[in-house]
Amino acid sequence: MSGTKSTRVKFSADSSKRSGYGGDSESQGSARVCVPARVRLIAGTIQEHAVLDPLKSFAWSEARGTGPIATVKSDQVSTLQPGTYGAVKVSARSRLKLQSGVYKFSSLYVKSGATVELPASGRVVVNIFDDWESKGTWLNQTGAGNTLFVFFGDEILLARGFVGTVVASSAQIQLETGSYNGAFFGKEV
Repeated sequence: MSGTKSTRVKFSADSSKRSGYGGDSESQGSARVCVPARVRLIAGTIQEHAVLDPLKSFAWSEARGTGPIATVKSDQVSTLQPGTYGAVKVSARSRLKLQSGVYKFSSLYVKSGATVELPASGRVVVNIFDDWESKGTWLNQTGAGNTLFVFFGDEILLARGFVGTVVASSAQIQLETGSYNGAFFGKEV
């Protein structure tokens, strides 16, 4: 793909200023970074004409999550085994622990004050098909590279930070106040 203009953007924000956006973005063609008005400081680098390997082939097929509804009630801790679930609801003041493996959720709702904890080792893949709204805290001890969230809906709200990789090619991804570490691929971020 010689002659193709590529841009690599690296940005971060001071988390003491009520936000903490950070990560790398690479694109062929033009790159646009949209940042909410409440972000006060953004620093980083832009590298033009970055070398990006072309995608040779890509195929994706995934069956919907149609299993039981899983609800973690306030003041409770619950561990979900890898598998297929309907809506997963994590109430305020509760903790949901995920293990290494593959999950399928029809929807995921994490209330303010709730925590989702990812394992200290291994890889986690979570497929979410309809709705994803998170106002809680994410604890990811494995790092962004070992956690993949694939979203098939239209809009994601991550309101308190996140660590991981999000692939949501048809979705608008809203990143609000918090610390973000990973990669976010969406229709609009």
